[in-house]
Amino acid sequence: MNSPPGQQPDAPGAAFKKTARAAAAALLSRLNVADREEFDFYREMLAQTAARLRELEERIAWLEKTQKNAAEKPKTARKTARTKP
Repeated sequence: MNSPPGQQPDAPGAAFKKTARAAAAALLSRLNVADREEFDFYREMLAQTAARLRELEERIAWLEKTQKNAAEKPKTARKTARTKP
């Protein structure tokens, strides 16, 4: 290869690597792929949301059970002290 004066010729395959990296970067940008930092952020947010969902599901189940038990209990008549007129 002819290189400009004062510069050493490129290593074999360096031009190919540069072109391949540019092509890969262009492809990924068109695919709208998230970077690692964004991916990790959303993964953590999803994990927190899933944990909160489990907590709320457990709370709803407990409330439903409590309500069902309260509805099934027979109501007992209260004894009130009556005074004679």
